[in-house]
Amino acid sequence: MSERKGNTEEQNEFAENVKGEVIYILDAESGRKGYFCIGCKTQMQAVRTKIKGRKSYFRHDATDVKKIRGNVLLVMKIIAIVKLFQYLTELEELKYQLFINILPKIPTEKLLKLEIPNL
Repeated sequence: MSERKGNTEEQNEFAENVKGEVIYILDAESGRKGYFCIGCKTQMQAVRTKIKGRKSYFRHDATDVKKIRGNVLLVMKIIAIVKLFQYLTELEELKYQLFINILPKIPTEKLLKLEIPNL
């Protein structure tokens, strides 16, 4: 075991290994080597610094970033579809109002001469 210096009560200096044993950061190999948070049991990375004066630590591994990003994009697409639907509904309402307000003002003989295209 390495000699522990300073305040060892900080939460990022300890993690569990795959066997469930608590390991000190200076006894750990740097990187994603099977370390887990003691509190929430999610995967952690050991960050072993080589720069004098900087502290080594464990950090939570951001493994779900792609999943979260995908969910955010899905929500954004749903919001865009809802807004488009609302916009189209407003357009339909405007067309209806124009039809109700303008149609009675058009003389009947002009209406009979209108050619309606096939859709």
